[in-house]
Amino acid sequence: MLNKIKRKINDLTITKRLKDEEERKVFLKEVGCIDLGIIVGIVTYVICLYTHFDIYGWNFGLVLSPLFAGYAESLAAKRYLEESTGAISAFILFLITVVYGFIISNPTLGFNVITAGSIVIILQAAFPIAVNYFLIATVLAIISHVTGVFKKITRFIWNTYEKIFKKEPKTKERYNEKQTRKAHNFYDGELDMNNLGVLLLTIEDSPKELNIIEYKGIYESTHIFSYKRREEIKSGIEDSLEKELLLCTKIAEDKALLKLIKQLRADGCNGVLNLNTAIETLGSNKGENLSQVVMRGTGIVFEEEEDVSSL
Repeated sequence: MLNKIKRKINDLTITKRLKDEEERKVFLKEVGCIDLGIIVGIVTYVICLYTHFDIYGWNFGLVLSPLFAGYAESLAAKRYLEESTGAISAFILFLITVVYGFIISNPTLGFNVITAGSIVIILQAAFPIAVNYFLIATVLAIISHVTGVFKKITRFIWNTYEKIFKKEPKTKERYNEKQTRKAHNFYDGELDMNNLGVLLLTIEDSPKELNIIEYKGIYESTHIFSYKRREEIKSGIEDSLEKELLLCTKIAEDKALLKLIKQLRADGCNGVLNLNTAIETLGSNKGENLSQVVMRGTGIVFEEEEDVSSL
């Protein structure tokens, strides 16, 4: 097809086409189609100017005249030539409207949205299929980027592929078992929540039933913990990410509590008032998120003979 077009361009110059009777007729028909498009475009532009068909000072003739010119030329070419002439009249009308609308009538105006829109219309008239496909692809790409649909689709396809062709049996089970074992080792070996030796109270004021002998002051303990970021989690255990975060946070809180209790008992405290916990984000390091648990409270010494079981 391309070779045929090149051969036609090389062999049929305007002079040769005018000498050949058949080609002369075709050439005159092409010129007639272009002239018809130019006439329609000029008439459209004049009507728009005469009727003040504009909004906020922008006349719609700037867009409609190239559009109607290209449309009229395309219809005439399809009927009399059975092929496209390239919407040449649309380009000519674009030049006419730009020269008149932006240089003669308004010499201070320059390139703007209307001018860009006219260029798009001309290209669409000359290359309808290519421009339409380009616009569709551009719109779909923008929607996909904003909504993340394409990323979700590719991630689903990749995960499905890995599950079928790259099976890792019992990966999730082994991971969950490791996390459970880590929790049990800590609670069974280091922290017995039922035998702390320190009364924990989250209230600020001591209850009437509690006979406080001495306030020791503010005590504070911290514990830094880490957990894997989502992109570092191996395939097949993504669902365990939230459970891991909850487990790590719980263990970190209890480790901070254990440190606080050791401080209190070392100073002779057997209770703590206004016990509160805060979790602070520190950043990331080597593929893991870092956070710390901060636990504070007021250390007290009270008479242990008092019945505090109801507090």
